[in-house]
Amino acid sequence: MARRALSALVVAVGFASFERRALASPLPDTLSFQLSACPSPELDANSLADAVRSELEADGVGRVIGAPSAESDGSLTVHVDCDAALTAQVTLKSNHTGRERHERIALGDAAPSARARALALALAELMRADWPVLSGTPSPRTVDAASESNAPQALTGDGRETAASDSAASKPAAPKSAASKPPASKASPKSTPKKTEVAAAPVVESPTPDEHKRASPANGPRNAAVTLALAARLRWFIDYQSVLLGGDLGADFRALRLRAEVLASSASDALGSASLGSAALCVGYRVFDWRLGAMNLAAYPMASAGITWLRGDSAQPSTRVEPATGFYGDVRVVLEASLPRWALAPTLSADVGRASGFVARSGDHTLGATGGFFAGASLGARY
Repeated sequence: MARRALSALVVAVGFASFERRALASPLPDTLSFQLSACPSPELDANSLADAVRSELEADGVGRVIGAPSAESDGSLTVHVDCDAALTAQVTLKSNHTGRERHERIALGDAAPSARARALALALAELMRADWPVLSGTPSPRTVDAASESNAPQALTGDGRETAASDSAASKPAAPKSAASKPPASKASPKSTPKKTEVAAAPVVESPTPDEHKRASPANGPRNAAVTLALAARLRWFIDYQSVLLGGDLGADFRALRLRAEVLASSASDALGSASLGSAALCVGYRVFDWRLGAMNLAAYPMASAGITWLRGDSAQPSTRVEPATGFYGDVRVVLEASLPRWALAPTLSADVGRASGFVARSGDHTLGATGGFFAGASLGARY
């Protein structure tokens, strides 16, 4: 019973949200949409088009079609230039009124994985703001404002305007002059002009370029050209059954990955104990990038260089263990999954590679290692 009541509540809330959106922002029933982009490895025209169609239909557009058609209410044309800013030239036109709006949206500031989403959100905002003006269909909020500020006018047959507002009707009529001209003879019903009521058109202010810039999703911190990253990391050296724990901190510059990484471990047995670890600077470059719904998948190589250390203590007083410090380096391949739509985007990655480092042994037993073949995983977030 409780599950059925909860389902009914969810359906009711969803219907109310849909109805409220439809009343607040009337959008076209059918919209023809065409997108073209310059041939560039940083742009995927299919991903851009799919994201825009999904966002427009989810926002209230009844149907988005490809080729221009006589049955469509309007047309949306987008062309992304090959300039440094990757400027999207946008034209939105109403087929019924012939009005159109031109806009420019810069996609170069957004990360490559977020450009499709950024363009889709910007076009949806443009549609909500400008379609009522282009189509001549004001939103309910605009109609209420117009009814308060502009009283409708009634245009009589002889061309005189009379106010139809209550304030005009409440004013006392002016006294007739004794020398006023007598009324003309009553005309025949056929020649009597018909009264035509003309309502004053509501004035809708179009958003300024600054407002569009503030509303553009490409200006958010998560879609900026520089993204901060923090993660906890685990690494397992396969040949020596050694596990190191640590973390990394760095930034992403578009496709470039920069990280500072620290890993450490300690172990002991009957003969003594050893602690070892590594600290390195890592550089990677995202080669492959896929979009899977709300998830973003990436694969890239990474190389690192730094130092590794080994410290030990022996249970035998006569045995002395010398500390050691040396060069550390590794190469690896990373597979990464993230949710870029979140403000603090969670990120999960896995990697395999080989490193040069130390191996700590106690007799014929291995206490730990910082070198050899390894597999690792990390969990973190980006902002």
